[in-house]
Order: sequence, then C-alpha cells, then structure tokens
Amino acid sequence: LCANPVSENWGARTPLSLFVSRDNGTHFERVMDLETAPGEYSYPAILAQEGKLFVSYTWNREKVAYCELEL
Repeated sequence: LCANPVSENWGARTPLSLFVSRDNGTHFERVMDLETAPGEYSYPAILAQEGKLFVSYTWNREKVAYCELEL
C-alpha cells in the first residue's frame, strides 16, 4: 500500500509512505517513507513485477515522480 498516513479528512498529503500487510490486509506496518518534506505527494500508483516495486505519484501537483525499488 502506498498512502499518506494522516488521520484528518482533507489533511496533509505528506509524508507519502509504503506499507506492507502480512495478514491479507487486516493490519499494515510502515516500511518506508518516499517523501517527507513539506508539499503535496498524492495519487500514488504501484506495481510489483519481477522482484521490483514501481511507484509513481504526483509531486506538488507540478510533476509526476517515479521510484523503482528492489523487493
């Protein structure tokens, strides 16, 4: 899961974090933060393929950011 872990509605869109569930989505634990600086990091999309995780998201509503991570 890639999301902004904020509790309020229409809250901040930072940090942008990766989470993993080991029990089919009942619980999630944070694995890492992709972005922590002030700004807006939103609309993430993720794809896992061939031992890699591909992540894209909007960066401050100006650009599309892309990450490629080894699983």
